[in-house]
Amino acid sequence: RFASAVASRMLQLGAITQGDRRAMAGSGIQGFAIDKKYGPLGLKELYKAIVFNDPTEQLPEFIKTKYAGEFGTFARRVEEAMLRSGLMDKDKGPSWMPSVNQFMNRLLGVEVELQQEIFEYWQMLIADFIVDARKRGRYSDGIVDIAGDQNSLKEEELLLCTSNGAETRYIKVATDRGVSWEKALSLFEEHKEEEHAGFYEHKLYNDTMYNVLLALKKPGLMSSSSSVSY
Repeated sequence: RFASAVASRMLQLGAITQGDRRAMAGSGIQGFAIDKKYGPLGLKELYKAIVFNDPTEQLPEFIKTKYAGEFGTFARRVEEAMLRSGLMDKDKGPSWMPSVNQFMNRLLGVEVELQQEIFEYWQMLIADFIVDARKRGRYSDGIVDIAGDQNSLKEEELLLCTSNGAETRYIKVATDRGVSWEKALSLFEEHKEEEHAGFYEHKLYNDTMYNVLLALKKPGLMSSSSSVSY
């Protein structure tokens, strides 16, 4: 809990990180920084898996080795420990869960080995959400490299100070975050055996124009009994 607070604070200090989360890449506490957006999403997915015995597609390695791949055995053990430590409340119903801060504080009431397993599973789920957000272009790294097949800059001078010659300029960056036709074909060849994978038309402007989309199965996050996302 303490390491998480320190790591989160370091990420907020622009004077140290200059707005770039990657500035902590060499820090030993980087792994304890819980993303404020994806931490709660990962926690919600964790509770859903435990409470309803509904495992996600990807599981930590220790479930395969220690629990012989039996997620239900792990889920029952975690649920019992969470009830004892106040991480679950049957009176409030199965949809209730604590905040991230409450979760990390009360997790201290669980035996150490199980603490580590729960935290590892949670971290894996957070990482899955972040990977998915990166693929969709919705994850902010602070200072980032502009990625795209085609980039262009348009620069305009807005103001020139006559006393010292200082300029205020406006720079507009345009980038294509899509993939080339060759790359799209390559991805399709890799996943064409998946159900519904393929190219689709997305119609625009009263059906007079359209985009071509490649739909592939969304990996990692969806539970085995849930509908598939693309």
